[in-house]
Amino acid sequence: MRTEITNQINDDVASLSEVYLTQGPDAVDVAISQRLALSPLSRAGAHYRFEDQGGLPRSGDLSAAITQSSKLTDPTIVQSTNFGSLTLRATVFQGGETLIVARENSAIRKAAWVQLRNTLIGLVALIALAALIAVRATGSLRQRIGQMNDTLDHVGKGHLDARLPETGQEDELGALASHINGMIGRAERLLNLRKRVTDQVAHEMRSPLTRLDAALLKAQSNTRADPALAKARAELKSSLRLLDGLLDVSSAEAQQGDRRNLEPVDLAELGANMVELFEPVAELRGQHLVLEARAKAVVDAAPAQIGRLISNLIDNALKYADPNTDIIISIDTLGNKAVLSVANQGPQILGELRSEIFTPFFRHPDMAEKQGHGLGLALCRSIALRHDGTLDITPNPHLTIFTLTLPLTEQS
Repeated sequence: MRTEITNQINDDVASLSEVYLTQGPDAVDVAISQRLALSPLSRAGAHYRFEDQGGLPRSGDLSAAITQSSKLTDPTIVQSTNFGSLTLRATVFQGGETLIVARENSAIRKAAWVQLRNTLIGLVALIALAALIAVRATGSLRQRIGQMNDTLDHVGKGHLDARLPETGQEDELGALASHINGMIGRAERLLNLRKRVTDQVAHEMRSPLTRLDAALLKAQSNTRADPALAKARAELKSSLRLLDGLLDVSSAEAQQGDRRNLEPVDLAELGANMVELFEPVAELRGQHLVLEARAKAVVDAAPAQIGRLISNLIDNALKYADPNTDIIISIDTLGNKAVLSVANQGPQILGELRSEIFTPFFRHPDMAEKQGHGLGLALCRSIALRHDGTLDITPNPHLTIFTLTLPLTEQS
């Protein structure tokens, strides 16, 4: 602070000396008057006294009593009644005039604190701006990563038509999004190729197997009861059911997006019919079907396909539920969606099994001994997608819950 005061006084002395040498003493009077006209904060507590050769004052606001102790070279600190603590310095011009320049020590300190305060305010503003930019950048980053996670989650659930939005940003995340879309596209093409091959094989094999079954039936009718022929026909019928299942899945997938031949279907009414149909089977297994229709839910659907979807879900629940337990079929609405769920107490479907269980031929590892080909749930999801709906497993620590969501009709 002391060094800053000394530098200001020396600069002021040098400046006024230059005015004296180039323009004369009258110009010094004018310059001092101009300096004193500034606000105290702007001139940082500057005070002056300009005397002629005889010591009489020409201009300035300092008294003779204050300036008597000033030195010609070194700054001197004095106490003033009017201005408080001052640091001042004197110089004598070649014409014999004396110039005394002073600074208020408190004013310099105040100006320094103001400068420090402004610097701190600027620093805080800069930090706030940097924080705002960081928050916006982080928010954008979180949003883009969230989109990636959502898309990959959809892909994991079997929706291979999901793609990340193309933002056009040429950065690392943009390149990653492009690679992810390319990977999903290649996976979709490979699965579609596998599906076409499977569908073609199923279609080509069904006719010869049907003819073979007719031949076995004819041979069986022409001979005495032959267990080998009966077993062969049973195996053949199982293969035909497998091929029919594959063709049903293929047909439902081929109809995705096709809204023709759909009609209003009341899920509560359809659910009641299904409960009535399966109740005798449930009683034989010591189980009980419970229908909870909480709202009227009418959807545009192909009745046969939706009926098959619900019957498959109930049949699976009966097959895998623990004995002497309830199987709950609930129907409700959520916004513009109809929600049907089938819940049972049985083997838990956890982790990756939640998406894999909808894959054709997948069997629950704990239930491999159960009869079936693993096509029922694949067909159910294909039917749901055909109706612009979803079929997923709802996480629950105690129950296995399959939830079907379909758009309500516009009249609902």
